[in-house]
Amino acid sequence: MILIYEIVGAGGREFAITSFLNNCDKNLPKELNYVSVTKTKEEVLREIKLMIPSANTGKLFEKMNVYSLANVYFKDTIIPMRWVGERRLEIESLKEGKKRIIGVS
Repeated sequence: MILIYEIVGAGGREFAITSFLNNCDKNLPKELNYVSVTKTKEEVLREIKLMIPSANTGKLFEKMNVYSLANVYFKDTIIPMRWVGERRLEIESLKEGKKRIIGVS
């Protein structure tokens, strides 16, 4: 497991993606799990394509599982839910949140 924590703009993401792209032909790693706190899966894949446009990202994307926590991260903010996911804010989702917070059935 490799965990990269970066200061914004320091190039940590670019370093990680470049390393994985360089090792895809060597079958290293077998599987890549990319966890994003603020970006959706589509945004992550688009960002990688834009980051290194000349790279063959096909092999990387075959091995990569993208997990997005954006719905959870932005749930209690003023950001519209449609910006970070398919699900829209509805009465039922507010009830679910209440159950989680105070344990009401």
